[in-house]
Amino acid sequence: FHQSGHWNDFETLVKLASSENGFACGIEPGGIQHGTHIFFLSAYHDVETLFDFSMAEYDRNVKGYNVDETEFKSQFTTLGSWYNSLNAGEVANNVTHVCYGGVFAASVDNILRRDISVWKAVETSLARGNNVLEGHYAERSWGHLLSTPLQPYQAEALISKSDGVYMNKNSMHGALIRRPKLFLHIGVKGTLSSEILAESFISDIARLKLDGYRVAVHGKYDGGLHGFPDID
Repeated sequence: FHQSGHWNDFETLVKLASSENGFACGIEPGGIQHGTHIFFLSAYHDVETLFDFSMAEYDRNVKGYNVDETEFKSQFTTLGSWYNSLNAGEVANNVTHVCYGGVFAASVDNILRRDISVWKAVETSLARGNNVLEGHYAERSWGHLLSTPLQPYQAEALISKSDGVYMNKNSMHGALIRRPKLFLHIGVKGTLSSEILAESFISDIARLKLDGYRVAVHGKYDGGLHGFPDID
């Protein structure tokens, strides 16, 4: 698949769908590389960016569908306009769950939480053809339609802990991203070699932080040559 990640097993899907969240995605998001940096991708997306998603054409993984001569393009030019047509209500938070790959599990309670008219609108939209833009809109909407909504404090925490939003309409457009943090466990407490190594990192710590990393020297070196404190 062209979304970064790995597959969940069936047992995990059932456990997650049976939890308070009431929803589980077949694919767990992975990471992407941009230049020399790696970013982790979140299953949660910025709603404004997500709703701006659109696609001009799609010709991969068609699975041998018969050509039904249905035009790929939709009357709905963005995911947001398609979602509004479902009359599924406003999105409560600035971030929402997105599940890629079309494999997921949901609790009965969460399915029934949506009015039947919403599911009929989805069905009618997808029935337009085998390879249509609406299918990609629906793929990016299952998580929101079927998962238990986040509490405001949960949404705020996700945003505050992220380092930005992934912008790529060919992939996970709108996903929150986070750069990995580097923690260094340096040497043996009180030894000269450990303190020399720690000193070299301390001299470059501003550069490391600018590059998005954190350095933690664990253990106080009061008995050593320089007595370096912890760096947090």
